[in-house]
Amino acid sequence: RQQKKKTSSSNIKPTGSVEGQNRFNYIFRSFVQVISQPAHPVCLCIDDLQWADASSLELLKTLATDKVNSSFLLIGCYRDNEVDNGNHPLAKQIQNMEEKNVHITKISIGNLDESHINRMISDTLGISRRFTSSLSKLVHKKTNG
Repeated sequence: RQQKKKTSSSNIKPTGSVEGQNRFNYIFRSFVQVISQPAHPVCLCIDDLQWADASSLELLKTLATDKVNSSFLLIGCYRDNEVDNGNHPLAKQIQNMEEKNVHITKISIGNLDESHINRMISDTLGISRRFTSSLSKLVHKKTNG
């Protein structure tokens, strides 16, 4: 009977949760460095960051603070009315990144008015705005734009 030769992956030892998270962040950062090159930059856009857990925010910080990778852009979107300025984990992470001299551009976007919603729905469905106005009113009422 032949013995199987051990592969390099069998040499990886199990880790605790913090060490495992750090290993994952390192490997993911290395992966992003490999796929984002000056000829092929990478832009990662993540929405609803106000709901991100601490591990995900830490990974994003790892990517955003990577001084080696100049071909990577992170765009994070969140509802500022759900993120207070001091106690929310996202607010703390943004402050932490700013302290590490990460260039952060904040752009505030207001709610859409009913006419913009009607235009978007009309364009999406490919029908006249006069046929989508009642739906647009309902969407505006439910979402506040």
